[in-house]
Amino acid sequence: FVVPTLVILLVAFPARASHFGRDEGTRRILQLADVFGDHMVLQASPKRARLWGLANGEPGSMSVFVDGAQVAIFSSKVNATGENAIYEWIITLEPVENHGPSQIRIVSEHEGEAMVQDVLFGEVFLCGGQSNMQMSVNMVEDGLNEASKATLQRIRILTAHPFPPDSKQDLQFQHVHLLHEWAVMSPQSVSPSVDLQTMTDLHFDKS
Repeated sequence: FVVPTLVILLVAFPARASHFGRDEGTRRILQLADVFGDHMVLQASPKRARLWGLANGEPGSMSVFVDGAQVAIFSSKVNATGENAIYEWIITLEPVENHGPSQIRIVSEHEGEAMVQDVLFGEVFLCGGQSNMQMSVNMVEDGLNEASKATLQRIRILTAHPFPPDSKQDLQFQHVHLLHEWAVMSPQSVSPSVDLQTMTDLHFDKS
């Protein structure tokens, strides 16, 4: 059994524009922060996993469902922030055992719901460092061959840009600049600069 794993590689990348807020009109919108998405890993017990995001209006009471079953919430909090009174929300779950893949639904009383698919509860690891942390697997010795073996489906990868020390601002923990969104471990996700045909040719040449 392979424990689900998150690897976040911190690399420089231009900021993504965010269009969330009052420009959405009066629609009911519940949104997860950028670090959450399909194929992600949430921390399993004994720690408590957290989910957070934004809402156009006061969300009211909130519930979380894993594969259709409601899960216990340890705490939840909502704050209005910014000139447009966008609401930030955060939910801390009671500990969840290693589990998944699962569908997670976050349902609010007044602002609709958000949903993510293929989620694992497991161990989350944050990897950071200097410029060498930008290296993908194909850049190391015999990297293409090693990358072609990257087929552990319960390891998931997210690559994010760190916040500069002087960048503190409203909603900075909501809009994280991502280089690569959540992905299941594969030859392509560990070496995104190498095309699929190169990986395929290498695999059969080594067989």
